[in-house]
Amino acid sequence: MVSYRKSSSGKHICDKQLELTLEEKDIIPSEYQSYPYRSSGFMEARYIDNYPIRNMLVKLKVRRRRWEITINSKKRNK
Repeated sequence: MVSYRKSSSGKHICDKQLELTLEEKDIIPSEYQSYPYRSSGFMEARYIDNYPIRNMLVKLKVRRRRWEITINSKKRNK
């Protein structure tokens, strides 16, 4: 978890909203560790609406890393 933010939800059921930001760690997947690789930023963030916590709507913001991997002299993005 990288950060969180509380704000007004604009809804009448739950008047507050909690947004949690989750980022993938900078650890390459094990099946690609034997190839030359580098992290090249993040993919577009995805938002997931979740169950209310303590009368607040919950939204998860998930950011996955983008990897550049060289296999047989060809770059592949994962």
